[in-house]
Amino acid sequence: MEVLHYRILNHEQVRRIYGSVLSKLDDNSKGIIINLLRDIKSEDPDMFSNSADEVLKAI
Repeated sequence: MEVLHYRILNHEQVRRIYGSVLSKLDDNSKGIIINLLRDIKSEDPDMFSNSADEVLKAI
């Protein structure tokens, strides 16, 4: 699941769509993905901070 999210965060078009798709999920599923995105962001903030924040804002 983490590898898939790295790929999503690295692709601008997919990242935009993904945020809007995530906003429609149930709260439990959203929470899992939000935590994963925060973990990815904290592991490598230089590379993923902006892209993770873009998705998180869309949620």
